[in-house]
Amino acid sequence: MWSGLRPIDVFAQDRIREYLKQHAPVGARDFNTLEFLQRLGIDSYFSGCLTLTLQRPNLPRDHDLLVLNDVPDEIVRMIPSITTKRVVTTFHNDFQHFDIQTRLQKAQQLLDLYATAGCVVTTRLHAAMPCLAYKTPVLLIDSAPDQTRFSGLSNLVHHCTADALCAGKTDYDVNEPPPNPTGYLQHRVQLSGRTTEFFRGITAPVA
Repeated sequence: MWSGLRPIDVFAQDRIREYLKQHAPVGARDFNTLEFLQRLGIDSYFSGCLTLTLQRPNLPRDHDLLVLNDVPDEIVRMIPSITTKRVVTTFHNDFQHFDIQTRLQKAQQLLDLYATAGCVVTTRLHAAMPCLAYKTPVLLIDSAPDQTRFSGLSNLVHHCTADALCAGKTDYDVNEPPPNPTGYLQHRVQLSGRTTEFFRGITAPVA
């Protein structure tokens, strides 16, 4: 049931704030979250998204596959005019399946598709960040109304507006997509190290 509380209201509660302080430093996925935590007096740092640590599955790359994920209709209509690639359209929202096992299976299928694709065009962080991890060329479309969630992350990938892509006012070529920027690698390495250390700590035998 919807409580009416925003996530920032929950994290600002005294007991939650004290818990985070006890386990600091706390990684923040984006700059907006980082600033919020610092305003609460919590020792924190910009970590990037944990999906940057995903390991690419052993699947063949299909350079002729172009995936459009949750993109505006104008991009869907325009794309056939600039490419002969096989185009697959995906959506992250699923209002038909609610059991966790089915939803996890669908998430894995989407991740496998992104790992296989020759190029992905998306409005979703959680398509763009896994594509970075998989070294799948990706173009992030700046269309989300809440761009604060993208602060610090959108600059890790090639990105542009839908209008720029449709008008040909971007250098990004879905037929010959450029390699992804490599700035994400430092966050991937740091996150992998921290998570490995964390899980070693919780699985270590008690003396």
